[in-house]
Amino acid sequence: MDLPLRQSLLLGAYLAHRDDWVGREELLALFWPEVDESTARHNLSQLVYHCRRQPWFAELEAERTRLRWRVASDLQLFRAAIGAGAWSDALDLYRGPLLEGVASGGAPTFEDWLESERESLHVAWREATLQVAAMLEREERWAEAIARLVTVLERDPLAEDALQAYLRCAPGAGQRAQALRAYDAFRATLRAELDLTPLAATEAWAGALRTDTPPADAPPADAPRTGAPRTGAPRTGAPPT
Repeated sequence: MDLPLRQSLLLGAYLAHRDDWVGREELLALFWPEVDESTARHNLSQLVYHCRRQPWFAELEAERTRLRWRVASDLQLFRAAIGAGAWSDALDLYRGPLLEGVASGGAPTFEDWLESERESLHVAWREATLQVAAMLEREERWAEAIARLVTVLERDPLAEDALQAYLRCAPGAGQRAQALRAYDAFRATLRAELDLTPLAATEAWAGALRTDTPPADAPPADAPRTGAPRTGAPRTGAPPT
């Protein structure tokens, strides 16, 4: 069994993420769901022994039925910033996909948990990015807003709310042609993947760009929209550590 660094990193990441006591039974099910209980308990005991010998894992607390590793992390700070609505601070803290490039070594339950957390963090990052872009749009900092919106569209090509904001900001930034190319690419992808057409508001903003006239039937930037704009297909890939 490969207990050294990789398993230590996985255990540390999970405990740091939980930031509280975690029962040993939970860890057995997480890392060794298909191993008999006796072997799984032995594996965990060996892993804890190895971890406590690592200088960076010195604060690991181990009791008979539970473990805890309370350590400051950018992930905790990111979630705190999101909870406080400190959107710019949250984006400064974001470091990309959780445990990017770290293999779980065939622990399917851990992989499921990791995928769920990556998706949750991606959704939080996306919300923060759109909030910051909206603030920049209100301040008429068009190019800066577009730069934020493009990062969302690169990760979620079907993020129609981000595309609508891009179309709104494009005239102020002198990016009509680029925005229309983004719209055409979005429309083609939407048709190819979901056999759908853009929302009426999206069409209106695109038409306004082509004719250089205000859209007649699209809501203003801060108005409530009827129906949530499409936000992309469910992600199966990764997003902070």
